[in-house]
Amino acid sequence: MELDISPVGSGSITLNGVIVESYPADSRFYGRISVTLEAIPAPGYYFTNWSGDLAGTENPVSLNIINDSLITADFSPIVHTISLQVDGNGSTDPAMGTHEYNEGDTVNTTAVPDKGWKFDGWSGDVTDPELTTTTFVVTSDKAITAGFSPIVHTISLDVDGNGSTDPAMGTHEYNEGDMVSITAVPDEGWRFESWSGDVADPESANTIVKMDSDRVITANFSQIVHPVTIAVNGGGSTTPMVGTHSFGEGTVVEITATPERGWRFESWSGDVADPESATTKVTIDSENAVTANFTRTAPSGWVIGAIIGGVTAAITIRLVARRRKASQNREEPGN
Repeated sequence: MELDISPVGSGSITLNGVIVESYPADSRFYGRISVTLEAIPAPGYYFTNWSGDLAGTENPVSLNIINDSLITADFSPIVHTISLQVDGNGSTDPAMGTHEYNEGDTVNTTAVPDKGWKFDGWSGDVTDPELTTTTFVVTSDKAITAGFSPIVHTISLDVDGNGSTDPAMGTHEYNEGDMVSITAVPDEGWRFESWSGDVADPESANTIVKMDSDRVITANFSQIVHPVTIAVNGGGSTTPMVGTHSFGEGTVVEITATPERGWRFESWSGDVADPESATTKVTIDSENAVTANFTRTAPSGWVIGAIIGGVTAAITIRLVARRRKASQNREEPGN
């Protein structure tokens, strides 16, 4: 009787414990005899079944040879599933999903971040988790994830002058590609001038910043200034002195009128807090002009009053030393 055995796939067969070296193996037996066959898969393969004159999956298997027989051991590759996933915004090559590979295969895989995102690393059994392109050997079912995170930039907002910003002054984080609206808010008595830094419209108090890199942005403010013109009417001076002065809006300026000798302060003309007081205040909220008004005082001397016919008369007498001296000189010749 003749027994032919062959493997299909990757593996070998033992006949009565001895590995068959070449195939097909033709063995001859005389008389009825019992033999033992064992299918031995190669690495990465598994035994599936016997075919030909022997059926089934029993392995090893014993059989009686009573007729010429042709027996085949069938082997198939061991197949594993690889699940590729992403965490964040990006993709993989091979694409996300489940793929089948034979055991022992070496697979290259690449992580591709979306715009505005960066690759952070692989989770799962790969050769180098930090590289965007890495490899793994298929030894079992695997789940491998490419991790991505947004690219983040900082915007530092500051002010020059008196005012604030929205968002508030300080450092803020935004994802790459964000369009950030910023607003400059001047304090009372101040006005917005411009932005320093890369903004869409530097002259507009409300503008946009595109976050494609770290940004340093400053809102520039200047004080609103009004002129105050101070003048005098009569004999006197002022503090601040006569002339035109500039003051910031909202400033309260103290002004004083000082009369010259022989003059007295009467009042202020213009928008002051107390027009009758020599020292008063001016609140700077617009252009203003104020005048200190002075009048002459009465001459110095003695005043003698008399009542004549029911009418009061006042006579001012001034003593002049020069006239008395002249009178004395006229009396000398008689002496």
